[in-house]
Amino acid sequence: MYKVVSTEHHFYPHVVLELQDTTTNETKWWCYADFHDEELCRVLGVKDLTGCTLAKQPSHGAWISKDDIGHL
Repeated sequence: MYKVVSTEHHFYPHVVLELQDTTTNETKWWCYADFHDEELCRVLGVKDLTGCTLAKQPSHGAWISKDDIGHL
């Protein structure tokens, strides 16, 4: 499971989620298209994923290194 620590929307059309593994406390970054973020918010019934707990990584997108976020 992952806790969404933060949601970054200023890399349009990409959204970057800072995810913390609830078992290991390891922090990773997930990148996906903004329309996937809107869909996941709709499914979970929230306006922003920050603070939500996800049972698994999102089904669209990919892991991204923190260093690569600035290249979006």
